[in-house]
Amino acid sequence: MTIDKKSAEGDLAFMRAILEENDTYDRTFGINYFAAGLLYGLQCLANGILLLGAIDVPTWVWLAIGIMPTVLFLTINISFGWQNRERPFGTGTGKRAIGGAFAGGGMAILVSACIFGWVAYDRADWTIWFLYPIVVCVFQGAIWFTAMIVRRRKWYGLTALGWFASAPVLAIFMNQAGAYVSALGIFLLLFMALPGYVMLQNKSMKN
Repeated sequence: MTIDKKSAEGDLAFMRAILEENDTYDRTFGINYFAAGLLYGLQCLANGILLLGAIDVPTWVWLAIGIMPTVLFLTINISFGWQNRERPFGTGTGKRAIGGAFAGGGMAILVSACIFGWVAYDRADWTIWFLYPIVVCVFQGAIWFTAMIVRRRKWYGLTALGWFASAPVLAIFMNQAGAYVSALGIFLLLFMALPGYVMLQNKSMKN
């Protein structure tokens, strides 16, 4: 049996691409994911507390709660995205595959937001908008499940299950705005902020 030299070199190059993965993308993604989960999770909890308690606050408080998390998140996202602009999806086949999955999922989530937002506005029925976070949970679960298959990290699978389980819970609270928003805030902290923090600490490379 003979081994073709070019074939062997190609196989070695492929294995090297898989193994040579630095932690830059993990940390950058971790920062953005943690920031999104923390900021929007706290935002939802703040809205939930105000709704459940029927607390009367000035309009500027609602505006601040609604706008500030996005301003802060975009600032963090642009800042760290610019630092990692040369390799936005990391190095190595595994990280690029996961980076592509999250990027594709993010685009799908953005398009879904436009669709649900337009339909809710057109029909003047904002309960339709409550379906959007449920779709986001399903998308996030699918992405993390893909990441688990690619990287073979058990906690990726647990994160995926958490997202999948969040969707029917939110559906149950569809007619209870305060409970719905509060539950969403808890899920964002558990399944977005926490995984982001783990990746930020590079623990994903050890588990």
